Amino acid sequence: MGIVEPGGFMSKRAVAMVLSCFFLLTLCGCLTTKKEQKYLKMVNQVPLDFVLDNENGELAWIRAQKFIAKYVSSPLKIVTPHVIQTETTHDFFQNDVYYSITRTPVKDGQRFEIQCSPMRASDAHMLAHYMQTGELPHPNLIGW
Repeated sequence: MGIVEPGGFMSKRAVAMVLSCFFLLTLCGCLTTKKEQKYLKMVNQVPLDFVLDNENGELAWIRAQKFIAKYVSSPLKIVTPHVIQTETTHDFFQNDVYYSITRTPVKDGQRFEIQCSPMRASDAHMLAHYMQTGELPHPNLIGW
């Protein structure tokens, strides 16, 4: 089987190779601006386990729900006052995609923990940053 099948269409293998190259270029930063690269470097330092005071904790929980609703295509599995969890779905490359956010009362505040599929680690850091600051992520960076 070649790159182009009879009739002029690219084979599934060729399409997968092209998409894989695009994905790798994006990961390498070849398709991101300097501003986006700086943002990714900063946001990937944000911890996925953090504590906020009660007032900011309530805001963070609302932001977590908004983030999941806006940027995550996986259906919600659990939404309680202490857990937001999505169903595990698969992306184009058959990688698992899931998110889990928990909040636990602690002395004088709320502890948050974000877990997600390994392929979405940067997204989890963007979520943590958004929860803590209210600064929306660069939308074209979500999911890469």
